[in-house]
Amino acid sequence: MLKKLVIVAVAAVLGLANVGSAKAQFMDMSHMVQAELAFQKQFYAWSWQQSLALAKHLRETGQPMPFNATTLNHANLQNQKAFESYLRSVQHNSNKSSAAISNWTTGAIRGQGPYYSPSNGQMYQLPWTHNVYHINQYGQYVPGYSPYYHNVYPYYGK
Repeated sequence: MLKKLVIVAVAAVLGLANVGSAKAQFMDMSHMVQAELAFQKQFYAWSWQQSLALAKHLRETGQPMPFNATTLNHANLQNQKAFESYLRSVQHNSNKSSAAISNWTTGAIRGQGPYYSPSNGQMYQLPWTHNVYHINQYGQYVPGYSPYYHNVYPYYGK
């Protein structure tokens, strides 16, 4: 029993002694960042030299440039318009989905439906019946038509 206790104690001391070396090492990436910056600097210088050489060659041979700034600008504007149209479509679809979910929540879960007032054009959410509501003298919405009070009618859409 004493042998087992001594072995456990020695293992615990050795384990605690090595805790400092078990910590995560700092990962120095500065050499990778420096290599990337050096590559970019070299690449930009090379691309500038090549563009000057191409312009000189085209000027000496009298060949026209394969593109011009107006064409590039026009293509960029068309791309922007297409992307804006795409964003409008996405927003329209999102609004339609949100309206459908709201309509489902209001109609199917809460049992309410839209009613409109022809006299003032307001919309109301009332418990759904396929009937007219009227507002009685106490300001309550009561099912049924009344020739003496303000009536609201079911709204079935546009």
